Amino acid sequence: MNEAKWFYVNLIVCFLSGYLSFRLAPKRGMRPWFGFFIGSFFGPLGLTFLFFYPQKKNEVIIKKSPFTEKQNIFFNNPEFQQKLWHYIGNNKEVSEAISLYKMKREFQKGTITMDTYIWTDEMSSWKQFKELVDISKS
Repeated sequence: MNEAKWFYVNLIVCFLSGYLSFRLAPKRGMRPWFGFFIGSFFGPLGLTFLFFYPQKKNEVIIKKSPFTEKQNIFFNNPEFQQKLWHYIGNNKEVSEAISLYKMKREFQKGTITMDTYIWTDEMSSWKQFKELVDISKS
């Protein structure tokens, strides 16, 4: 009976250490189930290891805009957002009318470049994209 009692005490200690390690592991940059394994297999020693293991540092990732400042001004200009645009693609064919949002996506994909000719109804002639970016209001 005494051996059975110690077996259950050890089992409870292992599961308790496993649970606490499960909760502590993500704060240390580890997977929770790995922490549970360490805590339950090594008991309080594993829990102590996880407690003193260095914490995961929160890294701040700053996403840089893929556009230059002038391109951002052009794409965020409310006057331009209301128009439908056409461009001459690589195959020398005129595209269907697209919104400024779709034109921005095409620019990101590389379909439209700074040298691509674009046009809208209010323009007298086709202009290169870089010309419109340079003259857009800031």
